[in-house]
Amino acid sequence: MFSDDIPNGLSSTFINAIKALIAASSSVQTYMHLYLIILLLLFPVIIASDQEVTSSLKAQLRTSMRNCTAKVGSEIAQLVSLDTFKLKTFTGILEKMIRLNEMTNTKVKSCSPGSVAEQIAKDLAGAGGAKNDPVTSLSIVEESCFRVVSLYFNAYEFDINEGTTRESKLENNIAINYVTQALSEAAMLTAEMIQRISMSAKNDGLKDVAPDVPYQIFVLAVGILHEFTLTNAVIARLPSLMLNCMIAQSVGELQHIIFSAFRNRESELAKETFKTWWVFSMMFHEYKCILREVVALNQQLSELG
Repeated sequence: MFSDDIPNGLSSTFINAIKALIAASSSVQTYMHLYLIILLLLFPVIIASDQEVTSSLKAQLRTSMRNCTAKVGSEIAQLVSLDTFKLKTFTGILEKMIRLNEMTNTKVKSCSPGSVAEQIAKDLAGAGGAKNDPVTSLSIVEESCFRVVSLYFNAYEFDINEGTTRESKLENNIAINYVTQALSEAAMLTAEMIQRISMSAKNDGLKDVAPDVPYQIFVLAVGILHEFTLTNAVIARLPSLMLNCMIAQSVGELQHIIFSAFRNRESELAKETFKTWWVFSMMFHEYKCILREVVALNQQLSELG
């Protein structure tokens, strides 16, 4: 489909496939299957580490994908027989994949990668143990998550019991508490797992943690995200867009709280920690958006039969 020797390989494959489908008067579902297959083939490479796919090969892949989106716009979009909305959705996902793949190469450069990982773990754990109000039993993380979850339940006018049987009904306020607890536990588990990055490097006899700290944290967070969404019955009821927004705002608020302490830190560590936080959050956001759109495409195909 793509090759380091043929930068136009992906676009040529895709355009030739589209022309063949047009000649065969293929159904909309067939085009959608083509989009889905290409996306699923690309996605594992997009989120691969530099050890799995070298940075030079990643750069060549991004070039191939950019060529594809450009040629789709100039050569394919004019064909009136195509569903242009679905085609634009496909190229939009490709563009998100390009951005995500670029960020997998981000490295900690001006200080110890291990110190950055340890600082982020310490910041998260500290927010999980500190309290804004001594009267309440909620930590700063729990308080922030509760505020965000309540906001989105109200904004979406979401009923947790919609489409469920009478036996499994749950009060919305209880559901809010469950989701708050799940997000807070996910944050604390992330802190614990990040701490293990440094410990693992030391146990393996390495001088320091690998410099791709944003990517390593991203991989941990994605694993925790899937674990919680697949095993938590209450979270499984939430619309994916609503859940994505809640997670994004929770991460943003948590970062805002943590960044307020940066002015008192050594400049290089603060700079690299901020960069790592920012790149991680952007990667996490792009990943969730890509995943949601790919899942939506698959669901549309299932509904069309």
